[in-house]
Amino acid sequence: MPWPADVAVASDGRVYVRDVEQARITTLDAEGTIIGGWGSPGSGEGQFEFKDDTDPHAASFGGMAILDDEIFVADKRRVQRFDLDGKLLGAWGSRGRKPGQILKAQHMAAGPDGNIFIVDTVLKRVQAFAPGGKLVAGWPIPVKDVRYPSVICVTSTGEVIVADERGEVLAGEPGVVIYKFSSGGKLLTSWGEPDDGQGDLDAGEFAGTTGCACSTDGRVYISEDSSNRIQTFDFDGKFLFSFGGAPGAEPNGAVALSGDSLVVTDGDAGNVSKFRLTQEKGAKRFGERST
Repeated sequence: MPWPADVAVASDGRVYVRDVEQARITTLDAEGTIIGGWGSPGSGEGQFEFKDDTDPHAASFGGMAILDDEIFVADKRRVQRFDLDGKLLGAWGSRGRKPGQILKAQHMAAGPDGNIFIVDTVLKRVQAFAPGGKLVAGWPIPVKDVRYPSVICVTSTGEVIVADERGEVLAGEPGVVIYKFSSGGKLLTSWGEPDDGQGDLDAGEFAGTTGCACSTDGRVYISEDSSNRIQTFDFDGKFLFSFGGAPGAEPNGAVALSGDSLVVTDGDAGNVSKFRLTQEKGAKRFGERST
């Protein structure tokens, strides 16, 4: 997989990876064997437009989430809805600034209320949609100096976690701030330690985030592309633990929960890793970078 971005896991254990370079959704079984996939570059049904060569952050358009064993995939124009075998079930949305429109979807998440949440990096807002595309809620991120809201997950009790990448910051300022909002957009708490200037990243410090996942037992797992680690917090931002990857399987991409394991993409190596959360040092690598 040349550019594995988002990852999601179905109830039967199948793993779905959004590949930006190939404009494709790749399917793996629970053991990591590639068993199928669909998609190609374009704007037609079942096609995707993920790449954005003009973005200064070198990021891509789009996101992916699974809700009730249906797959929702956003690109630069719309959201498409598929069954687990890739059959198109519908499409909705358009590009723009009006309520219900999306200018740049960066990440998506499924909520416990049965809605799909999308964070818009350019418009700096969060919107929630019913599976059929009806806008259920939407709110601008209520932070004065929000810069680049990038990843999102929703807790089992409906709070929304959003990471804001700060870019170049002054000494003593955090590089990333994690915000927790109510389902209606009220700021509840935030965390993210400032860089201490020692040249390494301590617990709670971030240089950049690439994915987050909220578990049903009250944990938030946040991946970092710069330090190749996963940091784990409770829902109030208390640091719990962190772990890195096995050689060749660094956790630096999007994350998704699968039972007692965490599935993480590695955009540099072009593969997917699975980490057992009861023994964080153990990792199994899925897939290989295509040439």
